[in-house]
Amino acid sequence: MALIVGGTTVTGTQVLDATKLSGNLPALNGSSLTNLSTSSTTGDVTLGHSHVTLSMTSAKYIKIGRICTVHFYGQNTNTAGSGGDVVTYFTGLPFTSWNSGSVVGGGNMSYRHRFGSVGGWNLIVTNNSTNMYVRYDGGEDDISTGDSTEMQKLEDWGSANKYFVGTCTYITAS
Repeated sequence: MALIVGGTTVTGTQVLDATKLSGNLPALNGSSLTNLSTSSTTGDVTLGHSHVTLSMTSAKYIKIGRICTVHFYGQNTNTAGSGGDVVTYFTGLPFTSWNSGSVVGGGNMSYRHRFGSVGGWNLIVTNNSTNMYVRYDGGEDDISTGDSTEMQKLEDWGSANKYFVGTCTYITAS
């Protein structure tokens, strides 16, 4: 696709003479060029969990336009025991996610897997939700597969005082 100004094709080696531009031109700044809000909000997040109690050392967010990033660090203070194929997840994202598609955000978390390996967890935010699911970094099963060995389960929280740190970015509903 070429840029044509006054009937002349402008290439990467030519200089555009701005004095020859006329008409209703937009202001040249980030907001007008992308048509996205550049306002931001920041704050603390009160993360919870579907099956264990958390002690959060830090949980913060920054939201710019409709993009929200959450960073958190903490530990579980009790255990969930065992229980087979029960998928666990974090609760309390600061904004509801976008209601489009199936996965509208993601990130990474460092944590010890029930099989003994460390790290390699992916964070997943699905549509129209304030929950954050955790998935091991293997790619064998779809995230909707409840019996997937890669989704975080009750037995991953089988001992107390396990530390984790994570960052997740997702698209918000508004």
